[in-house]
This record gives sequence, structure tokens and C-alpha cells, in this order.
Amino acid sequence: MRKFTAPALLVLVLALCSCSLPFVTQVPLQTVPTNVGAVYSAKPTGVTIVVRDARPDPIVLGGLTVPSQPDRILRLFATDKPGQVANAFKAAATEAVRTLGFKEGTDYTLELSIRAFLVEAYRASGFSTANCIGYGEIESVLKSSDGAPLRTRVARVVYWEDTTPVGSFDEVAEEAISRIFAQAAWEATVRIFQEQFAAEASAASLDQALRVAQGTGQEVDRREAIFWIGLVGKGDPAVEKALLDLFRTSKEQNLAEGAAEAMGMLDLTNTRAELEAVLSGSKKFAKWEIDDTECVWYLLKPLSLLGSPDLDARIPAKIEMRSKLTDLLHFLQTGEMPKLNAKQREDLENGKRKLK
Repeated sequence: MRKFTAPALLVLVLALCSCSLPFVTQVPLQTVPTNVGAVYSAKPTGVTIVVRDARPDPIVLGGLTVPSQPDRILRLFATDKPGQVANAFKAAATEAVRTLGFKEGTDYTLELSIRAFLVEAYRASGFSTANCIGYGEIESVLKSSDGAPLRTRVARVVYWEDTTPVGSFDEVAEEAISRIFAQAAWEATVRIFQEQFAAEASAASLDQALRVAQGTGQEVDRREAIFWIGLVGKGDPAVEKALLDLFRTSKEQNLAEGAAEAMGMLDLTNTRAELEAVLSGSKKFAKWEIDDTECVWYLLKPLSLLGSPDLDARIPAKIEMRSKLTDLLHFLQTGEMPKLNAKQREDLENGKRKLK
């Protein structure tokens, strides 16, 4: 369903760059709630969240291309109000802090700076899934009540989210792009608190998240639970078994991919050989198709997190979107964003003028 069939994929950037294309859709980002409950014990201390949108130009969210015009941006998605990206990050970071057991207050301040963010969207036809890929670089600074920095870290994140719009293109931004921003804020928030406080999730909370992930509820809720397991499930022996089971047997591609991603996020080195075997084609599971760009990415990402070398050379020979996968790996390794071609820069500039 999410397989790429075109020889190229659009790159769209949160920057500004002119022609009759693209169409512009202005939509609000949606708040994405965390549905896993409090994973750490409640604490009496409180946290203030501050978000700075430090991108060179914070207007454009992302864009869409199709196979017939792979080098053009046909549609831009933009926020309908100023400051929405920062507000979306703040709402998601606040949810993450609550999930970690903290409350609102002034004992600590978490400052998140969105240094860069890029969102790509691709749709094979007018009735197919919109594949959205988000890259981000986020600086997190945790400060004490007197403003003294306690810890600073910079996160590079890449997420792949899908939406099949039914009523309008608004749904692409409201669903997939909103989830991308939420996941970035969750990961940036959780990681710096884990480093500062070395907290471990309770067995009961992880058990609840695993029940959601392995249950029969909505796929989006199950995928979110898997993502949170990838953030907080380190050290629990039941987690590796559950993730491997989902990776091998899930009937939903999205959940199998999420399990692979979580194995990399948790540094589960015991899973590396199996990930490599599926990527090479020597081991096959139902929902893993190594001619599918999305599937291959969800093998490359955990292997990159686990430190596997020479991943560019391991991309299957017949993959249609090799350049996109090498771009993603290069970003994770260096933080360098892919470059736009001249037509894409022209489309982005034209879209910017339409927003005025």
C-alpha cells in the first residue's frame, strides 16, 4: 500500500524559496496525546517548557509530489497561524513531561530549539497513501530553577508517517505531519530527562504499553505505544521478546516497522543479526518487502542506531528510491539536509508569495 513506484521523490524544506505551482493548503497542526499513561513514578517537582522555532524560515510545513512530476512540488502544507510549529512542540513536550511523572512548575526549565526541520510527502496516485518523511535537528537544554544549565544535547530525528486523505489534503498535515512533530518533541524531551535522572520505567507501565501494542485496538494507538516503548523500555526483558514478535509476525506493516525502529532506539544489539538478515533477503517475514522503500528504511534506521557499518552498500540493488535512503542515512550521520533542485526552490518561493 505504501510502496514507491516512481523514480524520484520530492524534497520539500521548511525554508523559502517561485511559477504557478504549488497549490497551498493552510491547516492547523493537531495535538497528539500520549496514550500510555505515566511511565515513571509521580514526582513533586515541576517543569516549565520553552520552545524556540529557530529554523531560517518557519512558514512552510511540507509539500507533496507525484510520479508524473517528481521534480516539482505540487502542493505545500503550511500552518494557518504564526507560531504553530513551536506551539505543537510545546504541547507534545508538555505531554511527555507528564508521562515522565513531572508536573508543571518552576523546579526545572526545558528549552527546546528547533534548529532545522524538513518534511517530505509523496503520493503515487490521487487515491493512494501520502508518505510523509520528517527530518529534524533539535537542541534540548535542561536548566535548574536558578537558570543554570544542567545538561545540553542535540538530537537528529527521522520519522516516516502515512496518511490516506479521504475528505481533503488537510488530513495529511493534521495526521501524519502532526505525528512527526509530536514524536520529535517526545524524543527530545524524554532523552534529556533520562540522561539527567537515569530513571527507569515501572514494570506495570511497560506491561500496559505492551498490552496496547500487542492488542486489537486502533493501529495508530498501537503504533504510538510501540514508539513509547522504544523511548522508555530499556532494561525490561519482556520488551525485546514483544518487539521481536511484532517485527516477525505483525499483520500490519506499520506495526512491524515500528517494532524494528524501537529495537534500534533501545539499543537491542541482540536483534541486529536478524535485522541484517531481513535486509539481505536471507530471512523473510510476511510484512517485510525489500523492494519497498519504506520497509527498507525501517531496517536501515535501527541498524544505523545499532552501529552497523556500510549501510549504503546494503541497500537492495532493485530498490527504487536509493538516493532517498542514502539521504536519510547521511542526515543521521552528519546532520546535513538534502539539497533542493532549482525547480523545487522555485516552487517553494512561489508558495511563499501565495501565503502573504
